[in-house]
Amino acid sequence: MAQYLKQTRSTRTPQGESILGENQVENSAGGYVYQVDCWTRMERFLVLGSEGGSYYTTEPKLTRENAENVLKCIKEDGVKTVAKIVEISNAGRAPRQSPGLYALALAADFGDEATKHAAYLAVPLVCRTGSTLMEWVQYTGETWPMGKRKAIARWFRGWRPRDLAYQVVKYRERNGWSNWDLLRSAHPWPRDGKAEPGVQGTSLQMTYNGLIMGWVAGKVPLEEGEYTWHPEVRDFLRAYEQLQKTTDPDGAAALIRAHRLPREAVPTRLLQSAEVWAALLDDMPVLATVRNLATLTRRGVLTPFTGANIEKIEKRLESENLRKARVHPLQILGALLTYKSGEGVRGSGVWEPVPKVVDALDKAFYDAFGAVEPTGKRVLIGIDGSGSMEHGEVAGIPGLSPRLGAVALALVTANVESSYQIVGYTCEGRTQPGPGTETPTTKGVKPVAITPRMRLDAAMAEFAKVVVPESTDCALPVIYATERNYPIDLFVNLTDNETWAGPVHPSQALREHRKKFNVRSKLVVCAMEATEFSICDQEDRDQMDVVGFDLNVPSVIGEFARG
Repeated sequence: MAQYLKQTRSTRTPQGESILGENQVENSAGGYVYQVDCWTRMERFLVLGSEGGSYYTTEPKLTRENAENVLKCIKEDGVKTVAKIVEISNAGRAPRQSPGLYALALAADFGDEATKHAAYLAVPLVCRTGSTLMEWVQYTGETWPMGKRKAIARWFRGWRPRDLAYQVVKYRERNGWSNWDLLRSAHPWPRDGKAEPGVQGTSLQMTYNGLIMGWVAGKVPLEEGEYTWHPEVRDFLRAYEQLQKTTDPDGAAALIRAHRLPREAVPTRLLQSAEVWAALLDDMPVLATVRNLATLTRRGVLTPFTGANIEKIEKRLESENLRKARVHPLQILGALLTYKSGEGVRGSGVWEPVPKVVDALDKAFYDAFGAVEPTGKRVLIGIDGSGSMEHGEVAGIPGLSPRLGAVALALVTANVESSYQIVGYTCEGRTQPGPGTETPTTKGVKPVAITPRMRLDAAMAEFAKVVVPESTDCALPVIYATERNYPIDLFVNLTDNETWAGPVHPSQALREHRKKFNVRSKLVVCAMEATEFSICDQEDRDQMDVVGFDLNVPSVIGEFARG
């Protein structure tokens, strides 16, 4: 009898076996973990996407699994699904819009009538540029139901005239669709200058927007006569037409400055000119500035001696401007990784990085999270150093592996907390999943000397010094603290959740830590990939899953730690 109890009711269960009586599933690596609900997984997908796949799962398979999960959410509560898509998009929580656009298209195509209605109404809220509208249309089916046509009509009619003119010039064609394709398919021209019910805007605005749509279709000229144009809109579109014909860089720069024309309006032949790029920089939007730093450097607009232009970059990357432009920290991080490398991801050009620009991007990464209040708790941050963390891309950012993303998030914490330690961990000596009989060892846990305001490349170098990629045991940070008599208030585990190698489950190790120190230790698991797995016990209110690089992560963790 004692043997039966020992084998089935042990407080330490190898990760290659499920804990008796708990709802665990086998993960992609062969270990047993908890399964998050469909809503948590959808949230991971909306923030992280599935580009690059993972070490254990290919991109197509991971994408299909997430699509099926979104459909499950739609079936369970389609209107709630649409509301979550809009919430994450409007709050700027995701670094890329593509997952949300795809999920919104699924809601429009596969939802019930109430879901379809909610999805079509959400199109102008989620598709905030012509580019995202065309991407959404690409994701939808080939049919053109009335709801879809009305959604596109609302999008075109809902802009102020000058802003609509900017959109149709900046985003003329994307994802196999053009503005003319959308207009021809949706027929959004207003009739008699009357606004559609529920669409903001005066009748006069609707008339002006109708003229812009007619200009896109090639049916309405800019000359005065039969039509009365809004002067600012007419001048903007005339400047665009004139820019297409000019071959003089100085003349082109003058048009760009006078009418605030975007880079996409400039013919390719003029984009070799430093003067043209200098003119574009004067009024370039924040995100466009981030994306074009390498080109601005190659063209000589940014050098160590162009102080005025560097000041423009520094000003544009200030926290308030980042917030207004909904620039996500990952977008900054992706730009930082590319810019300081001095070469394009696809071999498209080389440049000599300007140190002050690198510093501005580094600072902007932290600023993009906003003001984060310290928890005042004892915090131990564990970074999964296993081999699987080196594969795949976080949110489709080239060069941003889950490991690099985890180190970057640890840096954010180091800049906020006063009582913390960061450790990297791997399970040394295990190469195959299985029950295992060995006792817990923290030989593979190493403190990482990451300090506040340390640059990301320096932090990665410190991590590489102490952690050798091997197998995964996500219980190790908790065991490490227990062995060293560190009573920890909050464990933060940055992982892909593919744990399998340990002799005790993370949730069991956490219970032992609480019992030894009589503390209500909490565990936050920061998922670095959009899988269905978690090491968090879903029944424990002091364990929480969050999505890696959700913009709200630092503040949510802080609120959770403070109770």
